Amino acid sequence: MTNKKPRICLGVVVFRKELNYAEGAANIASRIHASCWLVLCIPKVYTSAMQEPSIFSHIIAGDIPSYKVYEDDYTFAFLDISPTVRGHVLVVPKQPVPYIWDLDDEHYHALMSTVKGRGAHMRERLRVDYVGIKVIGEQVPHTHVQLVPFNRADDYNSTKSLSFTPEQMAEIAGEIEFGI
Repeated sequence: MTNKKPRICLGVVVFRKELNYAEGAANIASRIHASCWLVLCIPKVYTSAMQEPSIFSHIIAGDIPSYKVYEDDYTFAFLDISPTVRGHVLVVPKQPVPYIWDLDDEHYHALMSTVKGRGAHMRERLRVDYVGIKVIGEQVPHTHVQLVPFNRADDYNSTKSLSFTPEQMAEIAGEIEFGI
């Protein structure tokens, strides 16, 4: 009972007692969720210096596929694989820091400029009334801003993950990609 320190695995809470960490990621993924194609267990306590590349660093490097909708010298934007609404986008700085306040001014301003531009673009392309932003960062220790298109506050506040086929994700990305 004392060893029930939860770890976050891309949104799935797993208790340490239930896993044998000597197992490979594929075995863990099959035990947790049959359709999960990648599981990375990340401690919920972070320092301001990143010890290892985050899943977002691997996505930016192209090691892990994504539905990219925007990229520039400082930022990378892609569809969330567990969206709460259609068109849910993550904007990530290429400078890998766990907390937004740890970004240097140049990267912080670049991130927020991308958020502003992509949000306005998404509002027009997705024909929604609003595009809200969320900066939570609890599940992945790499600063990111969520762009959440919505018409009703219930949609913005939803915590329910939606599921789309790869074809649907590619279609959504095609609707909102900009400057690629």
